[in-house]
Amino acid sequence: MIIDQIERANSYAYLGEGFEKAMNFLYDHRNGDLELGRYEISDDDYALVQSYETKPIEECHFEAHKRYIDVQYSISGSEGISWALTDHLHQADYDEKKDFIRLEGKGDIFPLTAGNFFILFPSDAHQPKIMIGKSEQIRKIVLKIRIR
Repeated sequence: MIIDQIERANSYAYLGEGFEKAMNFLYDHRNGDLELGRYEISDDDYALVQSYETKPIEECHFEAHKRYIDVQYSISGSEGISWALTDHLHQADYDEKKDFIRLEGKGDIFPLTAGNFFILFPSDAHQPKIMIGKSEQIRKIVLKIRIR
């Protein structure tokens, strides 16, 4: 997992062409000028603009992905994201169509605040939507960058 600020988004271009395009997209839309929904970045990569209320950790679930790297960027609001290596959690079945693995266990919670992003690789199980103190409205962009 990598945690960084939006001003440094273009620092990750060395991770490949898909990463460069996706991070440029993120930087270009960092101020939240997009409506909620899905946006195609390339044939393999896309962005999801989301909004939701954070909730107690007991109502949140760990997930991981095999084919995509997640970049989660907060446009506004703060949430906790629990993190653990997938090998340290109990894994349920893999949904190949959705590229989604649900996991169970405990991790370390990191705050995702406005203007910051997390880069989450396939070994990084993550549990988003966790409220910090009280429930809060979050607006974020999640990049899905296909592993090539």
